Amino acid sequence: MEIDKCYFLRKIDELGRVALPIEIREALKIKEADTLKIYIDNSKIVIENRYVI
Repeated sequence: MEIDKCYFLRKIDELGRVALPIEIREALKIKEADTLKIYIDNSKIVIENRYVI
């Protein structure tokens, strides 16, 4: 499956959290406890991995 040609629908829970699908986590090598950069760009939510604090 080409990850850049599919989309996923997720609901936000009562605490405002969204779970990233396993397909996305595997494709981007995102692991538990990784730090992600989250920001708004032109009315879109952007999530970047490999963010170093």
